[in-house]
Amino acid sequence: MDSLISVKEAQERILQYFQVPPAETVPLEHSLALVLAEDITAPFDLPSFNNSSMDGFALHSEDVQSASPEQPVILKIVQDIPAGTFPVTPIHRGEAARIMTGAPVPPGADCVVPVEHTDAYPFSQTALPGEVRIFAPAHPGQYVRRKGQDLQAGEPIIRSGTQITPQDIGLLASVGKTEVRVFPRPRVVLFSSGNEIVPPGQPLEPGKIYDSNLPMLTALLKAHGALAIPLGVLRDDPEEILQSLEQGIEHHPA
Repeated sequence: MDSLISVKEAQERILQYFQVPPAETVPLEHSLALVLAEDITAPFDLPSFNNSSMDGFALHSEDVQSASPEQPVILKIVQDIPAGTFPVTPIHRGEAARIMTGAPVPPGADCVVPVEHTDAYPFSQTALPGEVRIFAPAHPGQYVRRKGQDLQAGEPIIRSGTQITPQDIGLLASVGKTEVRVFPRPRVVLFSSGNEIVPPGQPLEPGKIYDSNLPMLTALLKAHGALAIPLGVLRDDPEEILQSLEQGIEHHPA
């Protein structure tokens, strides 16, 4: 029993024969499950501007502190702000701007009242009304996603050494990344061995069993970002195994 070594030591002995391949640049859409070879920081604030998280009306919160269904506050509508536009005209006291989800909050406004709390629900496709009745009070910052709320310029997004997930790809796309520096996929040659083993799909003769290890290990390698190179089922013959490994390495060099 003294000759046994730990799993960690076995891993260290194996890994000492390998070198990390040079990093390469790949399109973002091809980076899934690869290992990032660079630290990535936010190039700008995210969101890059204050924007509404609801369809509703941007206004001064002080104007609607007393608003209720019984005594609504009536405000003049002076702007219509759909998503994709950028307002520059400020909102003054007593005024409101109709605003869509994701649209920039205009200067002067400090909150958004959801359309459900107004007499404009639901939003219609008709011309912009002249006024709106507000049925509920609001507080500063209500339903406003602040500039830099998610990420601030220069803030680390993902560290080198991270295995890239679908969520990481979405995050990187949100800051405009189209390609990333990554380490190439490790190439792993593998096989099953045993005179009693046959591949699934072949006739199962007496004394034989189907190979489950090779399909499982191949799937595990792919799931963890490796390029699996299965050699099939080999007999319990050291020479055949060595020859097959050498051929696999020769045909699929690192």
